[in-house]
Amino acid sequence: MIDQPLAHTVLVHDAGVDAHDPGPHPECPERVRHALEVLTAPPDGLKVMRATPAAREDLLRVHSAEHVDRVEAVVAAGGGAIDADTIATPATWNAALLAAGAGPEAVRAVAAHTTIHPFCLIRPPGHHATRDRAMGFCFFNNIAVTAAYLRDVLHVERVLIVDFDVHHGNGTQDIFYACPQVHVLSSHRSPFYPHTGAAEETGVGDGVGATTNLPLSAGTPVATQMGDLEGAVRRVADAVEPEWILASAGFDAYHADPVGSLGWDESNYHAIGEMLGDVAREYAGGRLVSLLEGGYAVDALPTLIRAYAAGVTRG
Repeated sequence: MIDQPLAHTVLVHDAGVDAHDPGPHPECPERVRHALEVLTAPPDGLKVMRATPAAREDLLRVHSAEHVDRVEAVVAAGGGAIDADTIATPATWNAALLAAGAGPEAVRAVAAHTTIHPFCLIRPPGHHATRDRAMGFCFFNNIAVTAAYLRDVLHVERVLIVDFDVHHGNGTQDIFYACPQVHVLSSHRSPFYPHTGAAEETGVGDGVGATTNLPLSAGTPVATQMGDLEGAVRRVADAVEPEWILASAGFDAYHADPVGSLGWDESNYHAIGEMLGDVAREYAGGRLVSLLEGGYAVDALPTLIRAYAAGVTRG
């Protein structure tokens, strides 16, 4: 285990996210509940900042009204399958609003105290939710809501999203594919669900060049994957000079994850945290907000989050 204090890390969380329980499912309440229990106990004893629910206007910056109404209607009817693996329950609406509202709440905290690193310990995840569709365990796109808040409310002109989940962040790409203010960089296993994210997908219209995809083949040496990821992040950061960095922090590239895996271990997540922390300090005044996406090895998840956060704040 990486023995390093989690200086300046604060968790953004609300117990309401636990109430979304789709039954026997990899995206279960225990993932966040266990991580919270471990990370708030000694020796780390992390403080928790309360997430606040997203307002409808927050959602409508990135989702169509029809999509928001559809999710609300399914929940109001008692829940049900929106797609084969995205299951709503009566508690899903509140949990999804809390997950979508955590990022903007974290942004406001960083704007007031730039030395902190908020880690949004939230569920359901978000990066597969497109403008018009819930999919892949995701109802609303939490990181897209956060980036749009930065762009439209705080008038930030250069936001960099780095998504290191094992799955391509297709929803985030979809939402910002024509947007020059939000650059989306996704590393992901390929071929793999959702079967998008080719290197040739770089944006359209005013957003050409603002999307970067790094497909990684299973079996590629982990050291090569890490080198490719760091090179891509450094190149994009040099070009974009982001004012804020947002991380779609997925932990399902872990070697023992039951859903994904690219062979990664604790040290790799620490290295990713170091890299993003360094880039944030170099370009963005340290402004980095991380939001939990995947990661389904329940017992390992707090250790992996800890390693990543320790890397972010080591400087």
